[in-house]
This record gives sequence, structure tokens and C-alpha cells, in this order.
Amino acid sequence: MRVTLAFASGVAATGVSPIQKVLEMLQDMMAKGKAEMQAEQVEFAKAKQFCDNISGQKKASIADSDEKIEALSAETGKLSSDMNDLNDEIKHLDENADAAEMDLDQAKKLRKQEHAAYIEQHKEYVESLDALERAIAVLKKKNFAMAQGALIQVAEFAPVPQQARAALTAFVSMLGKDGADTDAADSTANDFQSGGIIEMLKGLKDKFRGQLRDLEKEELNSKHSFEMISADANDKVARAKSQREGKAGLTQKKAGRLAVAKGELQDEEEDKAADEKYLSDLEADCTTKSNEYEQTQQLRAEELEALETAHEILSSGDVAGAGEKHLKLVQIGSSLAQLRSATNPKKPAMALVQSPARREAAALLSSRAKKLGSKELAELALTVEADPFVKVKKMIKDMIRRLLESANEEAEHKGWCDQEMGTNKQTRDSKTDAVDTLESDIEGLESSITKLNQDVVDLQAGILNAAQAIQKATKDRTSEKEKNEETIRDAKGAQVALTQALSVLRDFYKKAGSFVQAGSSSKEPYTGMGGQSGGVLGMLEVIQSDFARLETDTKAEEAAAEREYDQFVSDTNTDKAVKERDLHHKEHKIQSQEADLVSHKQELKSTQEELDAALRYYEKLKPSCVDSGSSHEERMAKRQEEIESLKEALRILNGDDIA
Repeated sequence: MRVTLAFASGVAATGVSPIQKVLEMLQDMMAKGKAEMQAEQVEFAKAKQFCDNISGQKKASIADSDEKIEALSAETGKLSSDMNDLNDEIKHLDENADAAEMDLDQAKKLRKQEHAAYIEQHKEYVESLDALERAIAVLKKKNFAMAQGALIQVAEFAPVPQQARAALTAFVSMLGKDGADTDAADSTANDFQSGGIIEMLKGLKDKFRGQLRDLEKEELNSKHSFEMISADANDKVARAKSQREGKAGLTQKKAGRLAVAKGELQDEEEDKAADEKYLSDLEADCTTKSNEYEQTQQLRAEELEALETAHEILSSGDVAGAGEKHLKLVQIGSSLAQLRSATNPKKPAMALVQSPARREAAALLSSRAKKLGSKELAELALTVEADPFVKVKKMIKDMIRRLLESANEEAEHKGWCDQEMGTNKQTRDSKTDAVDTLESDIEGLESSITKLNQDVVDLQAGILNAAQAIQKATKDRTSEKEKNEETIRDAKGAQVALTQALSVLRDFYKKAGSFVQAGSSSKEPYTGMGGQSGGVLGMLEVIQSDFARLETDTKAEEAAAEREYDQFVSDTNTDKAVKERDLHHKEHKIQSQEADLVSHKQELKSTQEELDAALRYYEKLKPSCVDSGSSHEERMAKRQEEIESLKEALRILNGDDIA
């Protein structure tokens, strides 16, 4: 109201016509329009530079994300392929272990059957020898009735030769017929003694004892063979399980790394999508602002032209109040795209029988000594030619005993060596695999920690940039809001003043009776500020409507700017929250991986020490268990040939013809 009163009083006091006031107002508006047009050009240049800079940064960030996504995709593909290969190897190891366990089960079943057969045969031999002992004893005492049972038992024993069985059966039958007649019995006894029945029984006893020893020897050999097979199978199973455990551990570690890589890949894809969205929004916003700038510049140019035309027409005049600041539509609004900051770039012995010829035995021993290269057989051959039979046979027996003892000792040593070497190999293999796995894991952890630290730096920078962008946006929004509020106040004041001015002019014209209007422009009126429709009153009415539209447009622009600001703050806070969550996740991951790195290095040191100890023990085992001139099987075969040669020499010396 004070503005209106001042205007009215100024007109009355100075006597300046309303037209003159309008002309002055138009002149001021042209000056202000030119200044604001130039200011908009400067502001648009800054906004365009901002759009170009941020667009370049986002495109570089997207390209960097593409490279990281490609690398992570390749890594996840390789990890998946490695895990498939490891799973195939684990399956193969499981099949090997199962096959070895099946072989062991079959060997156990066969061993059980062989041992059961041995127990049965051993029992029969023991019982037959006992029957022979009893039969010989009772026959010597001429107790024929008691001898029948034992003789029948002997005759029924399977290994008894057919000729001996027939003789025993006939003798038992004779005893049955003559048992009640004493004279006949005595006659029968004389018959069997002259017939050599007792001697036959003695021969059978010696033969059975020899066969019993052979049976016991076969049982020992069978047992030893089973133990060797069992040890080999157990070693295969243990080795397969150990390798499986190592590969399973490596698979698990690769699965862990795969999960991390997939997480990083997802994060990178999300970051890229966010950058692409931001870039798309930025380009759209910058394009919109550019179009608006071009339209505004064109509008301002047309406005200045219209004002100049109106000034030429009116030639003089003035309008009081705040109109000189606002008589054109000022495209008010902040480019929030300028406020957006660049998001952070992304970031596992046979029975002894008497021999007829020493020379034959000596020749045999000599030839075998040459064949086997045995000094002991050569010395024994010389002794057989020179020494008495008893001494020679004792020497042969002693030598056989020593060879058997040596074989047993070597077998025991071989078993010990096999066990120790197997255990040591398993230890060396498992520790070597463990060292390789740990070294690989340590390298992976160190690489991951380095990358995570760089990501943390990038995220921190992005969070800081987001906070600074919000701070700048808030400052600019506050300034813009104050400017818009001032514009709205001024527009309202100008409308009041123009209403008063129109009232004064209409009253004047009414009193005067008529008023000659000035000529109008032939050009189209300016749609932003209004055109000259003819006459001062028409101009003032158009100016008044321009102020009303300015008020309405400024309010709409203020509401739009507030919404754009709120959306910008919301988007930036969301981006900032995502980065803060990712930062917390990566810092936690760094702490966890650094702890794992320390643990892996300690475990590597301990495992390497265990591997070194296993290697040192292997070097100690090699002289007695590995570095021999001949194999265990060769030495056993040679020793067995020596024993057989000695046994054959005994048979030649004893002349054992018992079947």
C-alpha cells in the first residue's frame, strides 16, 4: 500500500505524465534484460562445463567398471572350471579308494578261507601224527586190539599213499579176524613185524611231519603275502583320502573366492548401473537445460526487441514501484545438474633221509653256488666232499636255518621299511600339497587386501564428494529460494502499484472526457512480457498481466526446483548410503582377510617345518630301505633258491624215497 501511495503522490507532486513513467520503466527493463541475458550466458557456460566434466568422469567410470566386470567374469568362469576339474579329480580319488578297499575286502575273504583251510589241514595232520604215534606204541607192545582204532584213523587220512593205505587196511582186517585167537595173534604180529608195518608207519610219521612243516611254511607265506597286499591297499586308500582331503580343501577355498568374486561382480554391475542411470539423468537434465537456455535466449532477444519498439512508440513515460526489475519473464530455476558431483569410480626242512652219494650232493651244491654266486654254497660243497655225513648234514641244516632266519629278518625289515616309507611319502605328499595351497591362498589374500584397500579409498572419496554435493545443493537451493520469494513479493507489489496507476489514469481520462492514444506497433506483441496493444492503458494492462504471470510462473518454478532438489538429495543420500554400506563391508572384509593372512602364514611356517622334517627322515630311510644293490624280491628269490639247493642236497645225502 505504501508503494501505491508513494507512486500516486510522486505523480501529483512532479506532474510527470503516466506515459513518461511507462517509458522510463521500459528503458530500465531493457537494461535489466540485457544484463540478465548476459548473466544467463555466463551461467549456462558454467553449467555446460559442469555437464561435460561430470559426463566425462562417469563415462570413464563406466569404462573402468566394464574392465573390472570382464576380469571378474573371467575369474568366476575360471574358478568354476577349476572347481569342476577338482570335483572330477575327487570323484576319481574316491573311485580309487573304493577299488582299493574292495581289493582289500576280497583279499581278507580269501585270506580267511585260506586260514580256515590251513586250520583244518593242520588239525588233520596233528591228529594223524598222534594216531601214528599211538599205533606204533601199541603195536610195539603187541596190543593189537587198541591199535585197530589208530590204524583205521591213519588209513582214512587223505595224504596217506594208496599202497600204504591198502597195507594198513589189510592189516586191520587181519587183526579183526585173528583178535580172539592168541596163537593166531602172535602169528599175525610176527607177520606184520617181518612185513615192516611198523617201519612203514614210522616212515609215514616222518613224511607227515615234513608235510606239516611245509603246510606251516605255506601259511606263513600266505600270511605275509596278505599283509603286503593289505599294507599296499591301505596305503592306496590313505593316499587317496589324503589327496582327496587336500583337493576338497582347495575346492572349498576356491568356492569361497568364487562367492567373493561373484559378490564383487554384482557390486561392480550395480555400481555400473548406478553410473549409467546417473549419466542418463545428467545428460537428459543437461539437454533440457540447454534447450531451456536456447529458448530463453531467444525469448529475451524478442523481449528486448519488443521493448525497444514500445519505447519508440511511447517516446516518454514512467511507471513507479518495483516494475523496472521484473517487466520481462525471467526464466528462474537452478540447474541442479550442476550440483551433482561425480560419483566415486568403482572400485588344496623236509624230513632227513639218508643219501648214497656225497659227490652228487657236492656237485649239486657247487653248480648252484656258481649259478647263484653264493660263497656259502661253494664252501659247503667243499665240506660235503671232505666231511663225514653227519657233520655235513648238520651244517646244511644250520645253513638252512640261518637262511630262513635271514629271510624272516629281511621280511620284517621290509615290512618296517614299507610302513615307514609309505607313511613318510603320505606325509611328504600331503605337506607339499598343503604348502602349495597355503602359498596360493596367501598370494590371493594379499592381492585381495590390496584391492580392497584401494576400494576403501575410492569409496571414502565418493562419500565425501556426495556430502559436499549435498552441501552445495543446499546452499544453492537456499539462495534460489530467497531470490524466488523476493521476485514473488516484488511481482505482487508491482501489481498493486499498476492497479493504482490504472485507476488514476482512468479517473483522469474520465474527467478529461477523452484521451488520444498513441500509435501501436505493427509487430506481434511479446508473449512473455506482453505486447503493445495500443495506448498507455493497454500497455499498463499488459504489464500488469505480465506481473501476475511472473508471480504464477515463479511459484511453479519454485515448487519444481524444490522437488528437483529433494529428488537430488534423496538420490545422492541413497548413493552415499550404498557406498557407506559397501565401505563397512569392505573394511570388515579387510580385517577378516588380514587375520586369515596372519593365520595362513603361521600355518605355512609350521607346515613347511613338518615337510622339511619328513624330507630329512626320508634321506635317513633311503640307505636301508631304498638304495640297495638288488630288490627285496630278487634277494628273497635268490635266498629261496639257496634253501631249495640245500634241501635237495640233504635229500641226495639222505636218499629219502618215501612218496
